[in-house]
Amino acid sequence: SVSAASICGSGHGATSVFVQTTTTGTERPSARATAPRIRRAYALRSSEETASHTTTATSIALDAPAAAPGTGGSWRITLDGDRRAGTVGFALPGVEIRIADAKTGAPLPDGEIGIIEQRGDNVFLGYWEMPEKTAESFREDGFFITGDMAVRDADGYISIVGRDKDLIISGGLNVYPKEVEGMIDDIEGVLESAVIGVPHRDFGEAVVAVVVREDQGLEAATVETALAGQLAKFKQPKAVLFTDALPRNSMGKVQKAELRKTHTDLFA
Repeated sequence: SVSAASICGSGHGATSVFVQTTTTGTERPSARATAPRIRRAYALRSSEETASHTTTATSIALDAPAAAPGTGGSWRITLDGDRRAGTVGFALPGVEIRIADAKTGAPLPDGEIGIIEQRGDNVFLGYWEMPEKTAESFREDGFFITGDMAVRDADGYISIVGRDKDLIISGGLNVYPKEVEGMIDDIEGVLESAVIGVPHRDFGEAVVAVVVREDQGLEAATVETALAGQLAKFKQPKAVLFTDALPRNSMGKVQKAELRKTHTDLFA
């Protein structure tokens, strides 16, 4: 049998999808027998769907699994694509991706930032015994709301700009933390950073940078000066705070909710 282990895109050269094969007999599945089945499973959809960026893969190359007889193996499917630094690639065969308005779910044109929604056989059916959570996470037409904010170019390549829940609205303008964090992390003496929004009486939310220093002599003014020439004024942090380490969960993900809670009264 053939089952897809995962589906993922990449903006850095050819994309590989790994497909796990299993056998019940003593013979390893041959390339001649298995390849057509994998090709059918990942065949391009209709030209109409392709035109709407459902997928833009141009060819599929297969590498035979190197596994002992009777154990199956992993097939690597390589999808050709140009290198696009800073992108996560495009939708793979069998996966529908759209960039939509986070509130209404209406599809947005290329070049506009919206939320990534996806539909396909790789998407789970819902949360176990959590019907309300499931209803909140899916559109009526079956698209899953990922929570990732992104923009897609005219060629279908997607660039993620951050998480919907981390979006900062300062003075009515959207600030995507990832953009600011990338510039702060490039400053000499910075190990890493997290940008959050905290309550502000005039702007609704204020941009705040929480920075872990590599050079303990680094000052907030140095960070602010470095950003002044690169970012629009409304994106620049109204405060730069230093910490020994960013709070993380067991998966290593930065806990921005904890940072927001810690600094919620900063401008009170």
